[in-house]
Amino acid sequence: MSLNRRYKLLLLSGGTILGALCSGASVAQPISPDDILVFQRHEVDYNSPVGIPLGGFLLTTGLSYNAIYDDNIFLKKTNLTHDFINVFKPGIALQSNWGRHEVFVGLEATKTDYRWNSQKDALDYGGIVSGTYDISYGTFVNGYLKKNQRNLSRGSEDDVDGSVPIKYNSWASRIGFTRALSYIQMKAAAFHDNTQRADSMATAVAGDFLERDSNGLEGTLTYEYFPKNNLFVTVAHTNIDYNLVGGDSRIVNKSELKYGMNFSYWDMYSGSLYFGHLRTDYSHIDNASNDPYATFILNWAPEKLTNVSFSTGRSYSDGNISADEKVIIDNMKLAVSHQFMDSVTGNIYGTIADNSYKSLTGAKLRDNRVYGTGVDAQYKVSDHMGLKLGYDYKHRNSDIESENYKDNRILFSVTYMH
Repeated sequence: MSLNRRYKLLLLSGGTILGALCSGASVAQPISPDDILVFQRHEVDYNSPVGIPLGGFLLTTGLSYNAIYDDNIFLKKTNLTHDFINVFKPGIALQSNWGRHEVFVGLEATKTDYRWNSQKDALDYGGIVSGTYDISYGTFVNGYLKKNQRNLSRGSEDDVDGSVPIKYNSWASRIGFTRALSYIQMKAAAFHDNTQRADSMATAVAGDFLERDSNGLEGTLTYEYFPKNNLFVTVAHTNIDYNLVGGDSRIVNKSELKYGMNFSYWDMYSGSLYFGHLRTDYSHIDNASNDPYATFILNWAPEKLTNVSFSTGRSYSDGNISADEKVIIDNMKLAVSHQFMDSVTGNIYGTIADNSYKSLTGAKLRDNRVYGTGVDAQYKVSDHMGLKLGYDYKHRNSDIESENYKDNRILFSVTYMH
């Protein structure tokens, strides 16, 4: 297993994503339960020099340091403020290497320090305990319990406003069941998430939530008609209970249907195509929203050392902090990766995202388009250490002129695994 892949696995399981910082984000962003690898076994590579065997377990530790120069940390149109940002990210994981059942424990922290603008400093941390119990061949139950402290900015996860982040604490749990019958696989899961505002000094705005309590059920039926090729359908229902600034409360119910396919041909092409429909009902207004969406993802490997990926689609998101808005996101991304030699890999990407913010009644709040591009080079110094140098650029055009911005960031990172 490569160093980068190994570290990504450790940090995904620990609670936050290294990629959010490596792509230039100056504040760590939260992840949803879907980002945790709870329905897949964590890989144990017995031939890897990374990891310390401890009886029936493997202990893996990691540390990354990111030095970032950002010429517009508050994402303003004028009166730009630049800063140097230091990001330290330690992580530790203990996973079983048993033949059947599995236990995994992961811890991670992200300390973000601004040299001249300490009001944006942040400490995010997360921990997870997950497990898998094999009942019989092709039948198992799994679940997790995780705790996070996260600093969130206004807007949506990929379209933050650059303001000082607000601290939230959350607990999440999930229990799932999987049954495979020849070409058919069935999954069912129940999940719970409780997120509470923990920053009493932050400015309170009407519509912000003080507490969000979510409970949901999800089921997926998959038919594998050919190896690495399948059709699937997923149904999910989520109940969300909000307590808001000012003492108000509300209940939101979301029902979702998603169906599509995953494909892989000739070890050269792979990807996904799926469609969905999201219905949202609100307790405080007589206005249900019905929102269709579609996504297409294609990965192309024209030769062994090169990979080209393209994705386009529509998705829906709630505001990070506000319970009074939803975001319709139409995005497109093209990325190319090439391994120049055993130890050097280069990546380049471009993105376009249209973000449409609407009130819960469907009224328009604001629209914007964000262009992004980036390039980076990664160097594997040894089996334990890797270096990365990158640059990314973002440009937002908004129908509210004061929200336009241009942002340049340069990143240097060092990752060490033991």
